[in-house]
Amino acid sequence: MPLFKRSVRREKKASEIIRKRVVYAATLGLIPIPILDVASIFASQVLMVRELAKVYRVSFEKRRVETFIGILLGDLGTLGFVKLIPGLGSALGGAKISISAAAATYAIGKVFTQHFHQGGTLFDFDPVASREYFWQLYQANRLEAKEPEPIKKSKKSSLAGWIIGAVVVLLAAAAVVAFYYFNVPLKQGPLSDADLFRQDQQAKRINLSPTSLDSTINAAIVSFDSFSTEGVVAKYLQDSLAVFPRRFSLNAVRFPGSSVALRTGAQLQMKNFALLMEKYPNVIVQLYGHTSTLGGILNRQRIGRERARALKEVLVKSKIDASRVVTEFLEKEYSAHHQFWGADIVIDVATKKEEVLVKRPQRKNVLIH
Repeated sequence: MPLFKRSVRREKKASEIIRKRVVYAATLGLIPIPILDVASIFASQVLMVRELAKVYRVSFEKRRVETFIGILLGDLGTLGFVKLIPGLGSALGGAKISISAAAATYAIGKVFTQHFHQGGTLFDFDPVASREYFWQLYQANRLEAKEPEPIKKSKKSSLAGWIIGAVVVLLAAAAVVAFYYFNVPLKQGPLSDADLFRQDQQAKRINLSPTSLDSTINAAIVSFDSFSTEGVVAKYLQDSLAVFPRRFSLNAVRFPGSSVALRTGAQLQMKNFALLMEKYPNVIVQLYGHTSTLGGILNRQRIGRERARALKEVLVKSKIDASRVVTEFLEKEYSAHHQFWGADIVIDVATKKEEVLVKRPQRKNVLIH
């Protein structure tokens, strides 16, 4: 099939998927139970992205998509709880949340469709850079949205008909949530310490292919402090019996209080890791910024992610492809000396399938956020 026809066909299929999920979101927004409506709408949005990824033949990762959607939505995810407010539940909890859910679903679908259409994957998607485009779509469609059809029909129906409609909506929501949690059996949210430990236990031996570098870079790697994290990792990468993925704590990274700024030692350490990634081109890394388990969940997750992104920024400025670095937060019950927060780095090696995701953004026709 010619490339142009294939592109048009994919766009048409993607539009149909988005249109279907927008209707679902508008209907699910009528659910009178705040927790259930938010959960079901969120589940439907994740399933929408999975369908779009299938259309564009992009590898799907549920945990990653959940995180991306959470960042795009921001405080919109808490709208359903307005139904708990006495006197506002029936007035605002139905129509306005239904319209907001539909507009947000449409915006999410369009953001991911544009990214996939430009050759992007979930590996190089930047939700922070995409938020402005998301909000433009959301605001435009929320203002232009008309009252959802389910609301119009409920106004004209009898009390019995309304009850039947509510039951149908609840059953539909339960079906969406059940399908989401039981048919896509991947863990929600970021990895925990226990998850990373289990990941270590499942590590496999993989042969690395180092690149010959100039003597200056090789000399710099050899001169790493043997007690530093980069020194330990350098020796580990040279071990023929090494297994991956493997997690290490970044000993030079310390964030006082709620700071997200990198100190000089942390910047130097990440520059050293850039040298290692230059020597081993099939190495990819996951950076986990530590954050507290106390306080508002959105704020502490933001802090953890910003810390990880600060570390990634040093690697990118050192000319490491951004697609080789994934950032996330990791909640810690306590910090070093109960005052400073750090970060973990997970060293992994790209498999054949992952190599496509790593190298693909380097093509000129791909837009990297």
